[in-house]
Amino acid sequence: MDKDKQETLFKKYPTIFRDIGKPMNETAMYWGIQFGNGWEGLLDETCSKITQIEKITGIKTVANTLKEKYGIARFYTDIYTEDARYINKERMSDEDIELWIEIIDIMISEFEWRTAYVCEMCGKPGELRQTGWVLTLCQECLKKKTWEQSINCLKLKSEMN
Repeated sequence: MDKDKQETLFKKYPTIFRDIGKPMNETAMYWGIQFGNGWEGLLDETCSKITQIEKITGIKTVANTLKEKYGIARFYTDIYTEDARYINKERMSDEDIELWIEIIDIMISEFEWRTAYVCEMCGKPGELRQTGWVLTLCQECLKKKTWEQSINCLKLKSEMN
């Protein structure tokens, strides 16, 4: 994802992205968001829902990896419950905390699943494509990707001769 788009999300969701800037031996967020701009809207929507849960419950979700793998987004997190509370400020029961964590996990799974149907490059409807790599692309971006691969292959061949 472009740096300016990442910075916007980092500022909008400071708890989720609090590990940005930490060393690579502590978090994979050292490398930032490792997928295309097309999934920005889905990520923003998911982070907004997670932030609402934090406001209601005090449960904090922190991203430790955001990447593409086999054409689908992967969103790995750490969840902190030491501030978990009810709206009336009472400490939550362990059962309620587990329920909220499960809700967060379901939201993240939904985000990951939805990325299989949205072009990673442009955000239009897409599908999983085999291009040497498995990617989720729309028809237009698939053509661009195939063209780029053909040019790179021709360059490689000419350098070998």
